[in-house]
Amino acid sequence: MKTHAELIAAYAAACEAVRNANNLRELLDAARAEFRAYLDALWQGVNNIDWFDYINETPVFVANRVPADTCEVWSWDETHMIVGACVDEWQIVPRDE
Repeated sequence: MKTHAELIAAYAAACEAVRNANNLRELLDAARAEFRAYLDALWQGVNNIDWFDYINETPVFVANRVPADTCEVWSWDETHMIVGACVDEWQIVPRDE
């Protein structure tokens, strides 16, 4: 079992990888690679890591074109979005607007 410090470090690495993404593909790849460690931390009972901070830090690449429906939409650019209920289901799909 990981120590508390290791779990916090996993969360920090996930946030950093997401913040450094330059496009949707990099964001999706970073989330899949780094987010798993963060989820492991949550399932192991680390309650002082705020899931909503992670969501709020997910970058978007065209801030002035928010999708009409953002349910299960994690990020977007001019032509595509990352959608899905959880990281295991995330995929890049075309915007249908």
